[in-house]
Amino acid sequence: SFFLLAAADTRTAGGSAVPLPAQAKIFQKADGGRIVIGEKDDKLFINAALRCKDAETLTQLQQVVQGLIALAALSNPDDKDLAALTSSAAVSAASELLSINLSFPLDRAIQKAREEIPVK
Repeated sequence: SFFLLAAADTRTAGGSAVPLPAQAKIFQKADGGRIVIGEKDDKLFINAALRCKDAETLTQLQQVVQGLIALAALSNPDDKDLAALTSSAAVSAASELLSINLSFPLDRAIQKAREEIPVK
């Protein structure tokens, strides 16, 4: 079993925003975020959360994430791994926090990792 947590706050001590690269414009709409990766039962799980600046931004980002999940599902309907991932996706919003939960069968995740990472 394993567990990994990463968090970021996009504000400086004075409360101003930390400059982000142009490619990360969507994250300029957030005050911070976290990613948790772990194992539960026979699943690999990922929980990502963004703390949004206001309710309007929260709604917009929720819609963007839901659209990206739908686009991924529609883009390759024959990909069983992608289907497993997109069907597990749950997006929720509460109190300026956008939460995205995904899970994937652990044995398939290990197999994919072994295919992609050469053993030395």
